[in-house]
Amino acid sequence: MEEPYELGEKCLKTNFYATKTVTEALIPLLQLSKSPRIVNVSSVYGDLYWFHNEKLKEELLDIDNLIEERIDEIIQWFLSDLRLVSCKRMDGH
Repeated sequence: MEEPYELGEKCLKTNFYATKTVTEALIPLLQLSKSPRIVNVSSVYGDLYWFHNEKLKEELLDIDNLIEERIDEIIQWFLSDLRLVSCKRMDGH
């Protein structure tokens, strides 16, 4: 069974970093279009409802101050929380 940290890391690689990489690769082509569009489709599991860290949720909802660097910091924060959960499970707490 995979631990929360490994699952979270795998999920972020697939759902965030892969999407970001594909989007960045397509932007030059989109800029050539007269009506460029980027459409992101996600599942209900992408909802912030599933995040238990209220401070993390607040940060992600603060759209006006959410820049790429801050998103990267928040992702590391999220992974740190998952790492703590994994460590607690290993310690039996």
